[in-house]
Amino acid sequence: MSSGLLQLDGHLVKEIIDSVVRITQADRACILQYDPAAQRLRCRYGTECSCYHEGFYPLCESPLTDSSCNQPENSSANGTATALHDSSATANTGGDRVSSQMLIPLKRSPGSPLGMLILALRPATPLPQWGLEVVSAVAEELCTLVLRESQKHADSARMIRKLGLLSEAHNVLLAEFENKSLEQKLDHVVAKAAEILEAELCSLWLVRDGQICLETSYSQEGRAFIKRKLAYPIVDGPQIGMTSHIAFHKKVFNAYGEAIDHHPARNPEKPVDFLASQKMYSELAYPILDGEKLLGFLFAYNKLDAAHQPSANGGFSEEFDEPIMKILTTKLRISIKNALLMKKLRDYESIVESTPDPVVMCARNGDISYMNPGAKNLFGDLVGTNVVERYPASELQTGEDKAKEIRMLARRSKDHRLKNFETEFLSKSGERIPLSLSASILPDGGTVGIAKDLREIKAVLAMGQALLSTHNVEEILRQITAVCLRLPKCKRAYFKHYDEKTDRLVFHALSSKDPHEQFPQNSTPKHQGLSGYVFETQEPVNSADVTALPADRYHALFGDVKSEVVVPITYFDKELNGSHTLGVLCVDSSELDAFSSNDFDFVKTLANQAAVALENANLIVSKNKIIAKLRAFDRVQQAATGKDPDFMQICASVLDAVVYELGFDYATMSKVDHAQHRIGTVDGRNAPEEFLKLAWHSLDSKDIQSWVVRHRSTAELSGWDERLDREIYEKFDHQRFVRVIIPIVARGEVLGTLETGYEKSRKSEIAPDEKETLERLVNLARIGIEQATLLKKMKEDLALRTELEMQLDALNQASLEILNATTEKEAMEDIFASLKSIGYAQGMLSLVNEATGMLEGKYAAGENWKALVGPTHYDLKSRNVLAQAIRTKSPISIQDCASDPNCDPAFRELMKKSGITAQYIIPLIVKGKAIGTLQIGLSDKPELVREEEAIFRKRMKVVETFACQVAVAIRNIRDIITIDRLESNIAETAHEFRSPLHNIMAQVGGLKDFLEQSRSDKLIDQYVGVIEEEILRAKRQMDNTLLLSERTREKLEYVLKPGALQEVIEFCTSAYNMRALERGLRFVIKDNVKRLPRIAFDRDRMEQAFTNLIDNAVKYSHFNQLIVINGFDDGANLNVEITNRGLGIPVSDYEVIFKSFSRSKVRDKRRYISGTGLGLKICREIIQRHGGEVHVKSEPCSKNPVKVKEFQDFLTTFRITLPKTRREH
Repeated sequence: MSSGLLQLDGHLVKEIIDSVVRITQADRACILQYDPAAQRLRCRYGTECSCYHEGFYPLCESPLTDSSCNQPENSSANGTATALHDSSATANTGGDRVSSQMLIPLKRSPGSPLGMLILALRPATPLPQWGLEVVSAVAEELCTLVLRESQKHADSARMIRKLGLLSEAHNVLLAEFENKSLEQKLDHVVAKAAEILEAELCSLWLVRDGQICLETSYSQEGRAFIKRKLAYPIVDGPQIGMTSHIAFHKKVFNAYGEAIDHHPARNPEKPVDFLASQKMYSELAYPILDGEKLLGFLFAYNKLDAAHQPSANGGFSEEFDEPIMKILTTKLRISIKNALLMKKLRDYESIVESTPDPVVMCARNGDISYMNPGAKNLFGDLVGTNVVERYPASELQTGEDKAKEIRMLARRSKDHRLKNFETEFLSKSGERIPLSLSASILPDGGTVGIAKDLREIKAVLAMGQALLSTHNVEEILRQITAVCLRLPKCKRAYFKHYDEKTDRLVFHALSSKDPHEQFPQNSTPKHQGLSGYVFETQEPVNSADVTALPADRYHALFGDVKSEVVVPITYFDKELNGSHTLGVLCVDSSELDAFSSNDFDFVKTLANQAAVALENANLIVSKNKIIAKLRAFDRVQQAATGKDPDFMQICASVLDAVVYELGFDYATMSKVDHAQHRIGTVDGRNAPEEFLKLAWHSLDSKDIQSWVVRHRSTAELSGWDERLDREIYEKFDHQRFVRVIIPIVARGEVLGTLETGYEKSRKSEIAPDEKETLERLVNLARIGIEQATLLKKMKEDLALRTELEMQLDALNQASLEILNATTEKEAMEDIFASLKSIGYAQGMLSLVNEATGMLEGKYAAGENWKALVGPTHYDLKSRNVLAQAIRTKSPISIQDCASDPNCDPAFRELMKKSGITAQYIIPLIVKGKAIGTLQIGLSDKPELVREEEAIFRKRMKVVETFACQVAVAIRNIRDIITIDRLESNIAETAHEFRSPLHNIMAQVGGLKDFLEQSRSDKLIDQYVGVIEEEILRAKRQMDNTLLLSERTREKLEYVLKPGALQEVIEFCTSAYNMRALERGLRFVIKDNVKRLPRIAFDRDRMEQAFTNLIDNAVKYSHFNQLIVINGFDDGANLNVEITNRGLGIPVSDYEVIFKSFSRSKVRDKRRYISGTGLGLKICREIIQRHGGEVHVKSEPCSKNPVKVKEFQDFLTTFRITLPKTRREH
């Protein structure tokens, strides 16, 4: 190993050092020379140094990082001498302890440091100042001069060495490796690298499959054989390994010593057994890059020293070793790329020689210089012939024109290439051959071209276009197998289609050189023979000798087969990313090795086109099916969702869709008649007319239609079935058909069925998707029928509702007249006239006799019903149906009087004699009290009796509503009769009391006059006034009672005379002063009352009216309140308002209080208020007889609802309105 240190003249340096020791009286001295490569100070020359004398000075050195060398380093940096007294450090000059040292830097001026001069001083002789100056001078002048001169010689030697090493590296770079493999070339470069770099080991690592792999290694002794194969991933991370780390970063790596030992990527567990020294001291790695792509790395391990041992303290230099590595890796990169290029060229050469496609090279003048075997086979051996002669001339161009056009097109392109240019060339037989030509212009001006014979491709394309235009699967298969017969040695071709139902390969479309040949069998198992193997594995096979195949691989179908091509036909759906296996294409020959690779490719191409064509045909068939389904659905949907859907219209649309769109041979629709409990065919397509007439059966009969209805499930038939009607089955030859019958079910009820099918000669079964389509059509029909039924029902309901509303309006209008009737006879005549107006002309009304408790016939309409009035006399507790209706308080419908269980024998016999068969009995009940019965005759309305129960009930509901009003009217008539009688009795009684009261008043008046004349005691006046007031009050009650009688009201005459209402009001209030004072009440008559104009009125009746109102105000006022009377003239009328604060009147009672014997529901919580409920009624009648009106309004005095409810505090105002001018009332 050549040291980087200076080779100084030892005698000269020794004399210099000895002189310095004598001058300074130092104990000893030495020179530490700076080694820039190792960054260390090495002891080279000195006095009294055993290492120096014994020649072991390379071992006497110190790293710059040691503490004892820090000061020399710093001193070298600043160029000044430093004395260290009483130092405890030990110098590298012998190891003895001294008391002080002197360190003097040796430095170029300017330049890098050269080293250090060290003086070891005796303890007793400290160095004086002048000694320090002498030593500095010596170091600066003599030592530095010697070192600098020596450095020049050393630099020259180093440069010569570097040039020599680079020269060796360039020799390796420029070396030619004739007849050597790539491995030999790589070995040579790696061996030279180890020699030039003076490394313990050099290794070449190449990238393979994402890993860095050891390719070869060389040491100084030769090739290094490593027992284990080394390969590491190209990744980075802690302790991942140095090789992986370096390869990951693709950069130069140069390190030694601690930089390697403590590197984070180093894995201490990985052995370095590939190095003889078993220790990694230094490492240099250089990448082999092709652009950014990493090809590999060249590694050098452990720099050798002069003794050819791994240097523990040194490494590879950047100045010398790295440039050498760069040159060597360049050589490696070139070798690797050239090797790859040569491999490609050899591959291309092999391809050109082996390809059946013609490859031709021409010289600049057009002469053919090279033809591959494919070109010679197609065109003949034309070497030396001008290419112009082989281009066939046309009407527009000569052969030379075509050749020039091709050359011109190639020159115009950027890369001087022409791609896929279609032209023609003459074969060796003179046939025009269509070619696809790709050509390039060579550097010497010549051309090279490769062509593709387009004859087979054009034939396949033409066939493909024909296949795509054919939708018939059998025709597609026949065309494919026919094209296969174009192969020269083909004996037959056929297709085996996979049938999912049988899970077998079925033979189709045999094309054979023998036109009479047929398939030996219909199908084979999908795993049997060569075709089964190809179908299962989906791998095409070209067997040159089928007899050499394993026994389980080949199954002989035709005896003369010796070689065979079998190709799978599979369609790949790119959108769905899936495949659809259709079958296999088989082509065989009676000759061995009959099919070339071109033939094999040709069959595979045909198979691919067959797959596309078959899939296209299947898609078209599917598309046509979908279109047919859509048309069928659309046809039914239009009928089902039309403006006025109809059951028969929907049936017709379903039948048309099934036969004309879906292609079934026949179809029929049946309808269920739930009323008659049977099913029958209502319409059909391609079905005999006689069959349609006969196909009606009871739902309980033995018939397939009835069975479907009963079980509500689909029936599929392909022959005789026990559920069928034998007669119909045989008569119409139903064994010819495969059939399906589907029920039409809506809301749990079967509406009908759809039956359809095929003749067995056409189709053997109905496919599942066809049944699904039929079910969807039935579902659409079901929706349409539901809508049609619903629409019909809605129309019927609307018509019925309109009819019933008209009837109800008529009956309501009639009810008003009935309610106004004054006698039962008048009411009964109105009742049956009203019923007749809505179509019920017959019936009878029976009423309960309250005295006897018997139901008696009262009135009848219709001759047969009139005869029943007399006999109708029933106890309400009897079994008679009329009594039952009253007891149950529910109507009873009798559709047949002769058989109805509600009718007792006597009633049946009576109805039979009268000729009455049907009726509806309605009990007349008012507030739980039986009034009677209303019988509606229905014998003349059989259609109404047969209607649906719900509709019948709706019709009868109108009559029931009318019956309720009839019951109320009859009750009212009876109540009115009772009230009239009561009023008459009361009025007569009141009249009897009136005369005595007149007499009493006369006597009281006389008594008052007598007492006033005889005595003037005010107390007597008060008592007498009370007696008069009470007598007047009793008289008013009698007057009110008398007015109850209608006869009294009719006889009563009003004497109208002009007068002032003020006088009437004052008179009436004065009569109530005493009663008002008892309750703390006070009357306030406003001045407006005094200003009211005079009008004509009956004074007695008007006083009676006002007295009743004032009496009412006094009774219902709270204690200590005002009763305010106000009046105003609105122009046409005089208005008087009487307002009190008291209990109030609810709005709901505003009209109730003006009826006879009626009072407000409000009651005082603290006291009882007496009254008959006649005063306000009499008041209103009197005012109305004067042409006026009386109204009331009551409002709460507080906004707090709690207070209003608690204290019953209201302001109640009665307003009397009287016209100024008399109006007839």
